[in-house]
Amino acid sequence: MLGESFESEQFKKTTTPANPSSKSPSASPISSPPIPPTPDIGHSIRTHRDLNSGHAANYKKSSQFYKQLSQRLMNSSIVLDLFACSLDQVGAAELNAAIESSGGFMMLGESFESEQFKKILRRLFNCDEEGNLKRCFDVTIEIVTTKDVKICGALGSCVSLRKKNSSVSEKEIGEGGTNIWKLGTLTNRTCIAFFFQVSDEQKVQPSFAFFIQFITRYRHGNMGIRKRVMTAARRWVGNNSPKITTRFDQEVAASVAARLAIHKAERNLAHDVIRWLDKMLISFASKFGDYVPENPSTFRLSSNFSLYPQFMCYLQTSQFIDVFNSCPDKTTFFRLMLNRKGVVGSLIMIFSVFE
Repeated sequence: MLGESFESEQFKKTTTPANPSSKSPSASPISSPPIPPTPDIGHSIRTHRDLNSGHAANYKKSSQFYKQLSQRLMNSSIVLDLFACSLDQVGAAELNAAIESSGGFMMLGESFESEQFKKILRRLFNCDEEGNLKRCFDVTIEIVTTKDVKICGALGSCVSLRKKNSSVSEKEIGEGGTNIWKLGTLTNRTCIAFFFQVSDEQKVQPSFAFFIQFITRYRHGNMGIRKRVMTAARRWVGNNSPKITTRFDQEVAASVAARLAIHKAERNLAHDVIRWLDKMLISFASKFGDYVPENPSTFRLSSNFSLYPQFMCYLQTSQFIDVFNSCPDKTTFFRLMLNRKGVVGSLIMIFSVFE
């Protein structure tokens, strides 16, 4: 609904239920409508410091509104997309929670006449040979593990359904506390990071197998309900096994670390996130590096680990963590895009800033 004022009769008529006494069991009350950033050009462009200090008017109220709205969107399996073309900020930072959780797309530009806008809009309606949309809706992902593996959580365009069982860990990372997540939409570009931990390292026997099963239910573009099951099987190895070194994928580790860093950056100050990355890198180097104590010149990392510190260095100085000279809307956009990318795409985004 587009109008000139939230106080208009048209808006009140649209938002007032037909029967005020009836209450929908799936709906929850939402506070007053969000207030976008002030259009007065006499005000300077808001910064991250304004958000942290509380000087950005109406930011907290609008953010809370969209957080409440995001839950209703997921309950109704609705995806929220944002296409905004403006030379100033439009409030994308406030909208982030609703867009991210529902799996929506965000496009920020200068003009709706640009080829970028037209290209992205057409991509949303791509169809297969049968005329069905190339995306799935009303998606749930369930994880089943063996008893020695615990589920910590997930980072990506998903929402925890808070359904616990014996395989759910008490430690939560991102959307945790569950073994089932809901997604508003699913495409061939959807990428979600799941986190696990060993339930009891003392009871793990090397060479024994463990399993992780992913059960995905979704509504296809032709409105048919489908289920896909994928099971991954691996074997435990000892803490000092050479297989850990030879099979370590530093590109994947860097991509996952970037998601964790962004998750922390949205809740903490930038210098706290950088300090956390430094501590993690020091722990990583002390565990997998070869060196003589008290002699830094002897420190060496094998080829499978050598690029990881470089990845972390680029991440710390990237626009995803260092938000100096970057407005909140722009930071929100780039963080959301990084969370959607796979391994190769996320590394390209981190390195492209310095090219």
